[in-house]
Amino acid sequence: MVFQLLRRGAAVAVAVSVFAGSTTTLVASAAPPKAATVRGEASPSAIAGSYVVKLKDNATLRRLGTGELAKVLATRYRATLGEVWKRALAGFAATMTRESAAALAADASVEYVVQDQYLAKAGSSPPVEARSDIAGTQTPVTWALDRIDQHARPLDNHYSYDESAGEGVHAYILSTGILATHPDLVGRVVGGGNFILDGRSSTSDCHGAGTRMAGVVGGTEFGVAKLVTLVSVGTPTAAM
Repeated sequence: MVFQLLRRGAAVAVAVSVFAGSTTTLVASAAPPKAATVRGEASPSAIAGSYVVKLKDNATLRRLGTGELAKVLATRYRATLGEVWKRALAGFAATMTRESAAALAADASVEYVVQDQYLAKAGSSPPVEARSDIAGTQTPVTWALDRIDQHARPLDNHYSYDESAGEGVHAYILSTGILATHPDLVGRVVGGGNFILDGRSSTSDCHGAGTRMAGVVGGTEFGVAKLVTLVSVGTPTAAM
């Protein structure tokens, strides 16, 4: 009896020792959460609430797949899921609060979170969406122009635009040529070569299609970007 009690006592002592050791090991091995940083959030051109998430190539991604993991993370961090990418990179676009983006950046399945940015050519004006000095307004306008600056219906028969739109930009029109003397385009058409081989200059038009296209892109009356430079390239298939 004494031997049995001693043996039981030793077993209890060993069990307590193992449990205590396991507890110590678990606590010691718990890694502190990583710093949650969102790339680009301090940039003056950052777009509020809009983010791109790059996922880690790990067992979770391989088990769930990009689409399913994106849904899980979006639900967990209260984000609105946008585009999901599976080839060039494993990730997705999402809109969410700054706090949610920071929490998502700390998730073990996430490589990084970057905030979307407005991009512009060096030395140019900020994007239209970020500006409050849009001065150009045209009315009445065609349905196409009206639809460009207004998503919600009914349309208001106005086209509001940045008056510097197209400045410093070259738009190549591959068609039947552009009539450089057209009053909506005069002074902004340059030749880019005539490959129709009919003896004409590329700043003339053998059919009218190229001039019409140029008017849509940059005509002063019905064009989208009214200061764009139009490069006329005559192409054989366009003339057929």
